[in-house]
Amino acid sequence: MLGGIGNMVLLTPALQRLAEALPGVAVDAVLASRAPWEVVERAPFAGKPFVLSGTRDLLRLTLWLRRPRIDLLLVSTGHNPRNAARLALLSGARTVAGEGLAPGAAPGRRCHEVAANLAIVEPVCPEPSTPPAPRVWTTADDEESADRFLAERLPDGPRVALHLGCGANMAYKRWPLEGFHEVGRRLLARGTSLLVIAGPDEAAEVESSVREVWGNGRRVAVAGAGVGLRTKAGLLARCAALLSNDSGPMHLAAAVGTPCVAVFGPTDPARFGPWGSSHRVVERSLPCRPCYPDGARCGERPCLAGVPVSAVWEALQAVSQNPGPGTVRP
Repeated sequence: MLGGIGNMVLLTPALQRLAEALPGVAVDAVLASRAPWEVVERAPFAGKPFVLSGTRDLLRLTLWLRRPRIDLLLVSTGHNPRNAARLALLSGARTVAGEGLAPGAAPGRRCHEVAANLAIVEPVCPEPSTPPAPRVWTTADDEESADRFLAERLPDGPRVALHLGCGANMAYKRWPLEGFHEVGRRLLARGTSLLVIAGPDEAAEVESSVREVWGNGRRVAVAGAGVGLRTKAGLLARCAALLSNDSGPMHLAAAVGTPCVAVFGPTDPARFGPWGSSHRVVERSLPCRPCYPDGARCGERPCLAGVPVSAVWEALQAVSQNPGPGTVRP
């Protein structure tokens, strides 16, 4: 069961390993929303999604899981062990794997989610020499849609993507908007176009903020609620870099090979950072962090409010000129 887009992206290496080890396998998914399914919907192993809207769906979920009986239930990392055990019981699966469930178990909490998910499937999959990387399965139509969007909305030339949000229920992970605004001004001043990524639950707020701060010029475009997830992945692949909070679009960008500058606060980049070697993480060294999930109760969020624009700008310049892993700690 998965909560968000980023969770699904970070699970795709484990799913690819399953597909390699079990030719012809069909992977179904229990999801909190349908959006994450778009990451794998066009994968050759994609089965069917089940969107769990609440406890009233438990009977329907039980019937769905057992008709026909599934061979393997994989519970990805980050779930309450009690909920995982309940799901395993409901499923009636022949084999279960996940944190706290035999036969697989994720390593320590400082381990990245990609490695943790791979560890869960390791007992049922022969380990290849090189683990697969996170991936988004796009189609020719998705790529054409991305090209058409850019041709209609932005001029030719350098472009940088920005994701100002991270979901309505995760505002505690957001770097202050004023920081994004200033970075955007600097990019526009040097002739770089801005592609602003927004999810359905944040599109209206982002659109208003963008127009108020950067105006309605030809060099600013918002890919919001009307743009599909796989088209957004194609758009991100066509940008020089992405500046983002810890969010789903950050993982999408990393999966399509776009260098990321990611501002981290309550969450731990050792677990949730962009996967790959071409990214920069900007974070503050504070004794109280990482504090996720308790960070949702922190009102002042000094870990984010104290990140200066200069540090983010330095990181963005670095990925543009010399892509490679690194951390900026102001």
